Amino acid sequence: MTRILLAEDEQAMREYLARALERSGYDVVSVDRGTEAAPLLEREHFDLLLTDIVMPEMDGIELARHNILVSGEGMVKLIDFAISIKQKSGLSSLFSFGKKAVQGTRSYMSPEQIRNQNLDQRADIYSYGCVLFELMSGKTPFTGANADELLNKHLTGPIP
Repeated sequence: MTRILLAEDEQAMREYLARALERSGYDVVSVDRGTEAAPLLEREHFDLLLTDIVMPEMDGIELARHNILVSGEGMVKLIDFAISIKQKSGLSSLFSFGKKAVQGTRSYMSPEQIRNQNLDQRADIYSYGCVLFELMSGKTPFTGANADELLNKHLTGPIP
């Protein structure tokens, strides 16, 4: 039976997805935080990780090279989920107190992240594209002699 690890912070969505997958014959383990999912991935075998992109304590797309493990049998595991940004909604989207520090792994940061702008799903897609580029080519899309040069290439460099 196919085992799925479902990581979703919204309870109603998590319960709905788990029920639908279980009705389709999958063995589902569901958690509401990335900090719960990461140790499970290290300890147990799952055929699929199904995760929300944005959750507290976890960003499902922000994956650095060291966060993707491939076993001798070709099993791919994702580990060590680092940062997250919960999208603000309602009145909280109108108020922002102070500047937040720029976070992320430089090789995978979107231009919006680098500029410390508000992030949405497009930033996740950019970071995911960087991971896919590395998986396909064996190298990150941009390199630099130092951190500033690397980040500047994300902002102004030609598309590889």
